[in-house]
Amino acid sequence: MSWDHWIKEKIVDIDYDRLIELAVSSYNLNKKTRKMGQKDRVQFIVVWWRDNKEKFFRYNTTTKLGALLNIDHSTVIHHYSLRKQSRRYEEETKCIKDFIES
Repeated sequence: MSWDHWIKEKIVDIDYDRLIELAVSSYNLNKKTRKMGQKDRVQFIVVWWRDNKEKFFRYNTTTKLGALLNIDHSTVIHHYSLRKQSRRYEEETKCIKDFIES
């Protein structure tokens, strides 16, 4: 493996940490609320994080992600394994999907 390849991999990985921080701050995902739309957006971020967990440096555990989202690490696990999506999940998460995928 060349050094150029290693550096390019690390630069891409650092962007995932910044991307999740921007998403959390832009959509106020660290605020405590019981609104369904907010919970759906948090669930989307948690599931997306789980799918890309190996690309994160600062947020590579459920405890660190929970601290970013202002929730307990067991709630992070609940969001990606037990919580059912609401009926309006697709329309509630459309804006954050566009943000993450762009």
